[in-house]
Amino acid sequence: MIYSRAWLTAAVALALWMVLSSRGSAVADSQTIYLTIVSRCDESLVLQKAYAYRDGHPPTDIPIPLTRIGPYFYTGHVAVAAGRYGVGANLHNKCFGGDEITVLPGHDRDIGIEVVPFGGTVWDANASVSGTLPFKGFLRGTLSGRFGEEPIDVQGTAYYSERISVGSYTLKLEYGDGLECRIPVEISAYNEIKRLDISAQQMQQCIGYPYHYPGTGESGFIPLYRPSTPSPIRVNLPPSPSPS
Repeated sequence: MIYSRAWLTAAVALALWMVLSSRGSAVADSQTIYLTIVSRCDESLVLQKAYAYRDGHPPTDIPIPLTRIGPYFYTGHVAVAAGRYGVGANLHNKCFGGDEITVLPGHDRDIGIEVVPFGGTVWDANASVSGTLPFKGFLRGTLSGRFGEEPIDVQGTAYYSERISVGSYTLKLEYGDGLECRIPVEISAYNEIKRLDISAQQMQQCIGYPYHYPGTGESGFIPLYRPSTPSPIRVNLPPSPSPS
């Protein structure tokens, strides 16, 4: 009896360890997509679930259960591995909508989509650029190019721009009271997925003050730190006067 109890205790401990280990690895290897849906379809068309899909990576269709919080508003969430996903909803071929998003390792993703009656907008661009930031405090951003400006979604220490076309852009990230980081970005393929992480050292090189004078139309950008300055906290004091 003593032997059987000891064996049972060891077996239970082993099973518990395996469960906790599997849970820990699942949490460490996954992020959460938090989804909000605004519906422009008839109030009688009730969405039950959305989905996330990742071409070529099973499972290819991940259901996202939805909670209806108003006649036209829904929320839901799902845990996924980092990667590129399509997120959308479709109801009886009457109402649909979605978007493509990037989920970075270690960063949950908030996404809002709109569903509309069939016959709505068709996407014409499929590239993306996203990356991490060295610290929080960035408020918003844009990707400026020949087609105008695309909004940047800033979430904590990560940023995202989806559905962009081939071309040359300037990534602009606004920080605090008037500061801005500017970095050139080149998208060379229709479906390019560009990862562009910005380090603290790169931030020191790209951050500065944009200016615009309405009277003259003059505009430009003044770097906050000189390129030759090795650190933003270094202070260059003037030389001491020579003794008379």
